[in-house]
Amino acid sequence: MLNTITEGILKWKAAREAEKTCRAVTVAVCSRKGGVGKTTATVHLAVAAARWHARRVLVVDMDPQGHVVTALSSFVRRDTASALSSVFMEKKGDLLEAAIPTDIPNLWVVPADDRLEQVQMLLATRIGREFILKSVLQKAEDMFDLILIDCPPNLDTLTLNALVAAHQVVIPTDLSLLGVEGVSDIVEAIETVRERLGLPLLVGGVLVTRVDSRNRAINRELDRMLEQRFGNLLFTSRVPNNTALPRACLEGRPVFDFDPGCRGAQGYLDATEELLDRIDA
Repeated sequence: MLNTITEGILKWKAAREAEKTCRAVTVAVCSRKGGVGKTTATVHLAVAAARWHARRVLVVDMDPQGHVVTALSSFVRRDTASALSSVFMEKKGDLLEAAIPTDIPNLWVVPADDRLEQVQMLLATRIGREFILKSVLQKAEDMFDLILIDCPPNLDTLTLNALVAAHQVVIPTDLSLLGVEGVSDIVEAIETVRERLGLPLLVGGVLVTRVDSRNRAINRELDRMLEQRFGNLLFTSRVPNNTALPRACLEGRPVFDFDPGCRGAQGYLDATEELLDRIDA
């Protein structure tokens, strides 16, 4: 008997075939520096795209810390699903087997699990190990409009899989020197993937987060540095440092439900609109 996940997947697949829509755009959200709001950005871009832009969205948590489900715990239904690590190790894996629905319309998630770090070591001996996520995503790309991948805060095998699978990369950063240097590292990795693997991977944008308006002099200097290095790759939208964001995460809710009028919520609404405009263009 088909479970609720399988039934939902079949219905969506039938709808997609009927509409003859395009394949999903897959976006990796990457940062070399921790604490810049990478997972927070992934979750809020996904929720905003699903709720206010009617996009079918899948969030894939490739970070073994597993914070995506924590941030959405009030909305995630714990239906039976295969573990992401198991899908990676199957000969012909299908990421849809690990997808679970949420109570937010149009939003599904693939949670991380404790064995992802072990999987990374096992993948080291596999031929074509950097293409595994790209392979298991094929059916999901026919089901969704947007796939967001939350990457680990480093450039390991899991992140490389995300870069190979993605069409675009969004790079969150705070206004710190280490954050700016981390952006440069990710951009360099993207260029390497393009040149050595021949993949048309693009920088979808650099999103400045956790902006503290009190640090005006430092912010101006780092803004100048970002503008010189990345120019029009920078999002015009910015996410301010806002206490509502971590408090919402503690309750397992997006900030749109916790404090919809706060500056953090508006920042992510603007960033989502800008991201979708870039994708559609």
